[in-house]
Amino acid sequence: MKSVWTYIMIFFCTMTLVVAQPDHSKIKDLKVAYFTEKLQLTPSETDKFWKIYNQYEAERQSLKKSSKKPEGQKISEMSDAQIDQLINSTLDKKEKEAALQKKYFVEFKKVLPSQKVVKLLYIEEQFRQFLFKKAQQKRK
Repeated sequence: MKSVWTYIMIFFCTMTLVVAQPDHSKIKDLKVAYFTEKLQLTPSETDKFWKIYNQYEAERQSLKKSSKKPEGQKISEMSDAQIDQLINSTLDKKEKEAALQKKYFVEFKKVLPSQKVVKLLYIEEQFRQFLFKKAQQKRK
């Protein structure tokens, strides 16, 4: 019961900090609170997990930046060769993403039980949906 209150307090403290910080910091703080709560991380798991996760995120962001579709070009205006190149680069990117995920999920298993590692896949998607809904609510 004590740990539930601890997570609730972390969540509310983070929420109050979110009001006064820029968007990037807000999202990071929300993510920490959300993942910590949903994965039910223990204090000893928390530090180890976030160290690995931050490295994972940095590599993932680097991968995203390195492989973007050429801007200003519509697919309908591309040649077959350009489209083939786009398809190949998209598939290469997906392969690299999968390899990165495999690499880091091995690392996560070193600090977390397998059940929490598999939850991580779903929690990342849930967090994206959570942010999307939050953004929609803000616009209304």
